[in-house]
Amino acid sequence: MARSSRREVLQALAGVSGLALLPACGLHRAGAPDVKSTSTPPVALPPPSTARPHYFVRITLDGGFDSVMTVDAKDPATAGEVDTGYRAAERLQGTRRLFGPLIGGLLRHDDALCLVHGVRYDTVAHETGEAILRAGHQRHGASTPPFGDVLGGLLPGSAPIPHLHIQTGFPRPPRPLDALPLPGNPEGRAIPLAGGLSIDPATVELLTGEPRRGLFDTPSWFEEMQTLRHEEARQWLGGRPEELAAHEQTLQQGQHLQRLLSTADRHTALRGSPLGPGLQLAFHAVRGNHARFVTVRSPRVWLDTHTDNVALQSARTRPIFDNIAGFLDLLQRERNAFGTLLEQTTIVIASELGRFPKLNMVRGKDHWPENSWILLGRGIRAGATVGQTDARFRGVSIDYRSGSTTEGQRRPLEIDALFATLLHLAGGDPLRHDYGRDMLLHGILA
Repeated sequence: MARSSRREVLQALAGVSGLALLPACGLHRAGAPDVKSTSTPPVALPPPSTARPHYFVRITLDGGFDSVMTVDAKDPATAGEVDTGYRAAERLQGTRRLFGPLIGGLLRHDDALCLVHGVRYDTVAHETGEAILRAGHQRHGASTPPFGDVLGGLLPGSAPIPHLHIQTGFPRPPRPLDALPLPGNPEGRAIPLAGGLSIDPATVELLTGEPRRGLFDTPSWFEEMQTLRHEEARQWLGGRPEELAAHEQTLQQGQHLQRLLSTADRHTALRGSPLGPGLQLAFHAVRGNHARFVTVRSPRVWLDTHTDNVALQSARTRPIFDNIAGFLDLLQRERNAFGTLLEQTTIVIASELGRFPKLNMVRGKDHWPENSWILLGRGIRAGATVGQTDARFRGVSIDYRSGSTTEGQRRPLEIDALFATLLHLAGGDPLRHDYGRDMLLHGILA
């Protein structure tokens, strides 16, 4: 029998069924009995940066959270066509504003929050809203780069991963967008949801395990496998320098992802919702300076409450906001040479669509083409409220410069205005990214 070379053995190891290797990382779940594990191999760190880092964390509440029951509280007696789902006395008083009863622990952060109401999506389809959030553009196509990738490439600091996407929920096969002709995607071409490096729900779920460090053990052959991958890349892509550079960058980011997963603590204090472990992992990514832009996404359509809206939103939304509040507490307590992590991080909380103002026949709320956004952290005007909704739950036109709803050049609060403002905050030029002139919402900027 011919003897296999070490190269052939390593290549075979990479394809062993059930080893659960992470792409470009060569990792397996901690505790796997068939592969000897060692301590984490050294990964080349980027040179230290003297620039103050700027992190972004985008939290996507998939399915459409009910803003009336959280951040856009109404008086039931004067709510017009809006079914609030609560009595006036059940509203909660923050330090600045009234909130709905499902705001949870986020109430204690009222002073830091910037609330934006009546954000116009112009869609009631999950797939279209997801694609808009992914692309950062109302009008987009298959070639539009993910918004997280764009901002991650602009943000200052030395974190090696531009965009880390953390999908929470229940393990399932990856689901691309339906290839349907949708508004903003007239060609009907499938568009990936995430962008960046992705961490799947099965990995995120490991954070609820026993207290120990390291979600993954590192196989003893990890370094040699990485060397093999580099050699093969140079062999096959040597004549195409741009493709080789992109491939090498992907491998390097995979090594840094391995470092993050090998050092993150399995134990998490953020429990009670499927989003909690993902937020804990996002905290590790920021604290360890692993990623500049982090997307944490709840399970798909988790808040899509077409039946029994009050009961389902109560069971799912309040625990999520409790976990977000705990995440903010972690960022506030942790410090580095530049101050608290919260001072260096911009947090964006949004859904891909809103909830209809009236209950349907089964006491649920259907889809609505507008919703509220929650912003806070670096560069955001703390305690501000921008925009409002009327008695029909329609967003009121505002002046983008002054925020006035009665004076100036008032227009609908388009979702692209938020994307353009966040791009500006990250150091980008909205005009160069096709947002048009005068798209900045000055009222949300500190």
